[in-house]
Amino acid sequence: MSKKKWKDLSHEDRIKLFKDISNEEIIAKFIAPEDIAAKDFERFLDRERRFWRPDRLGDAIPTGASPNKETLLGAWRDLNKSEALLELIDNSIDAWLRRKAKYPRHTTKNLQIYIEQDADSLTYEDNAGGVKPQNHNNLVNPGNSETSPFDATIGSYRTGGKKAMFKLAEEVSIETRYRDPDGIVDQAYSVHLNKEWLEDPVEYTFLVYPISSPEIDSGHTRYSFKLRDKNWSVDEIEEITAEIRTAYSLLIVRSPDIDIHFNNREEPLEPLEDLYKFSGATNRRVDIRPQRVTFKSRLEYKGEESDVEIEVVLGCRTTTGVTDDDTWGIDLYGNNRLFISHNQEELFKWYQLPTGNSSKLVRGYINIIGPNVFVPWDTHKRHLTTDHQIVSLLKCKAIKDFFQSWRLAYLALSNSSELKETIRNPFGKWHKDGEVQVQYSSKVGIPVSRSLRTPLPANVHKPRVEAVTGKKTKPIVISIKVTKEEFRALRSLHGIGSKLSERQAVEQLAEIIKADIL
Repeated sequence: MSKKKWKDLSHEDRIKLFKDISNEEIIAKFIAPEDIAAKDFERFLDRERRFWRPDRLGDAIPTGASPNKETLLGAWRDLNKSEALLELIDNSIDAWLRRKAKYPRHTTKNLQIYIEQDADSLTYEDNAGGVKPQNHNNLVNPGNSETSPFDATIGSYRTGGKKAMFKLAEEVSIETRYRDPDGIVDQAYSVHLNKEWLEDPVEYTFLVYPISSPEIDSGHTRYSFKLRDKNWSVDEIEEITAEIRTAYSLLIVRSPDIDIHFNNREEPLEPLEDLYKFSGATNRRVDIRPQRVTFKSRLEYKGEESDVEIEVVLGCRTTTGVTDDDTWGIDLYGNNRLFISHNQEELFKWYQLPTGNSSKLVRGYINIIGPNVFVPWDTHKRHLTTDHQIVSLLKCKAIKDFFQSWRLAYLALSNSSELKETIRNPFGKWHKDGEVQVQYSSKVGIPVSRSLRTPLPANVHKPRVEAVTGKKTKPIVISIKVTKEEFRALRSLHGIGSKLSERQAVEQLAEIIKADIL
């Protein structure tokens, strides 16, 4: 009797054989896969048994909806390992917060996420509540999710966790045990995605097995990956750790009941302590201590209006020097989750922030709080979508006025060597007691019924930098002539208000041009 090829069997048939017969019987009846030597076939079968754990499984339940996987098969290749893990973390946080809002008494007080990597495998586990049997398809196929575009979530809408699986794994086992708020159902399931399934762009039906003797706790979901890339260097692990801490530092500060563990089940990752190093300079001439203004408005999506907040924190760095751990720029967040770090391009152009050496004083962030659909991130949360609906709000006059007040402070500081020494005095730790530490904080409403040209209220604090009188030297005068139309255009470009006299406007414009050139 000729032997059959093991690779020609379906995944379901292999699981049945594992349940019914021993490895010796399988070896007697089947030819090993082409990439497995005959002498290593038994070792291969042992690994398969340990990964899929067939002895605990009931009968397979075919599951899946009709959209194909072409989008994911293309998208995952553009992810790196850090981004793949961030997608899984985003999904866990969203699921836990959603359950906490709906079933507060039946949700764990703390969200625990455990990521453990070894030579050729990785496990990812959370206690966000587990997945209902009828929602198993949400774990796997694109376009399926419990998330609404109106939810204040951080995950990639309908695709995030799925991309992560395709990036990290050549095979995946997902165990989930839904914590039923009514206490009626308590059944664990194992979702099997083998190599053939992951590589087939049009196969969407996958196998789900009930687990007869679950080891996973109620409310938990555990992903087990056979890693696609089995070479994770020490440097790579350190880089991934840093990227996780950077992405979630603000969120962890404001939600200390979220714990993310990476290769350490005892100690969760801590927020980065040097994420923001603001100057605390203050005296009779200078006050550049960090400041927050929260702009509140409403935006419409598909005929429905929703509240949205734009939190802007600005301050001054303690140096114009640059290191890997301390550099300049504006960060962008969506619902406290970082997606762009140290932007030095689009935002500097929008708000006419300084160029040259003055720019290296700029530090702060913009945090958009509200429905996911209003956060202008791309699918991988790497880039700012500049044609997004919310950009017009980000460019409104009130927000531009706030940046302009700090722009003038940065320019004035860069023109004085004495003041540059003053900024070295640090403000202190950037967070305390679950919040970002600032000296001044204001809230400003931007009514949707009014023009986005409404200015920043006069009672909002402005940083103060007064010119220092030093030894008088004969200045060299450089003059340029412009037409009235050009002068008006320059005033508008640099945000010089109409309340200033023409002479005052000329003096301020001259200082701005001088600082930009030098």
